[in-house]
Amino acid sequence: AAEGLGERKDGAATILLAGMDQGGMRTDTMMLLSVGCTDGGLSLVSLPRDTLINGGYTVPKLNSVFAANNGGQEGIEMLLTRVGEIIGFVPDGYMLIQLDAFVELVDTLGGVTFDVPVDMYYNDPGQDLYIDLKAGTQTLTGEEAMGVVRFRSGYADADLGRIQVQRALLSAIFDQVVSPAGIAKSPALLQILLNRTTTNLDAANLLWLGKAVLAADRSKVETVTLPGNAQYIGDGSYYILDPASVAQTVNAYCNPYTRDVTVDDLSIRTG
Repeated sequence: AAEGLGERKDGAATILLAGMDQGGMRTDTMMLLSVGCTDGGLSLVSLPRDTLINGGYTVPKLNSVFAANNGGQEGIEMLLTRVGEIIGFVPDGYMLIQLDAFVELVDTLGGVTFDVPVDMYYNDPGQDLYIDLKAGTQTLTGEEAMGVVRFRSGYADADLGRIQVQRALLSAIFDQVVSPAGIAKSPALLQILLNRTTTNLDAANLLWLGKAVLAADRSKVETVTLPGNAQYIGDGSYYILDPASVAQTVNAYCNPYTRDVTVDDLSIRTG
């Protein structure tokens, strides 16, 4: 990032991954992919979509920022700004991933082997969304994997359960990518990322990132959610971050700088 916290850890970077909804305007899945920030070399930190944020938004949730700022470059720049307020620094880069690109990535890999945690059934013709999956380990097509990402009901802990499943699925996809068969398909995967996603990473950046993912110790990959709790504010349900715990989590999993993030670096709205 152009602005940051000073000296950086060698070979460390943190990238915002944002999965778009069917309309392509709301970032319903957001994670920070970090390399070189932990002993294992790779971590995924989830940013709950309902996170309460600063700004005069009608619905002050993190997943509404992109659309509320007209999408496009203006939308992503404001999303990066809001994420930077939450974690204490602006991520080094971003990737906006449309649903069709995600489907194509998984299909190019030949599907992804995943243990679906619960029976998933949902039918909404208005969204062109049809999900019908049984619990258990299976090889998912791109459409089926997309259904797992979008499925929201059936979890005891609501959206936090969905976030955990999304991270587990993404970790399974990473495992597939670093397999011998996945490595053989890396040129095709790179082309999909370049042509079917919106990103400020060029081909060299993506190759560097891919090598870092390949080199990571898969047994030490860390997956966490920024700490907080769900609360009702007015008629809406929001995820309220805990600043002290957020600072600890950022330093443990996704801070690419040698200086620790402190609570004073954060601008988190708590009510």
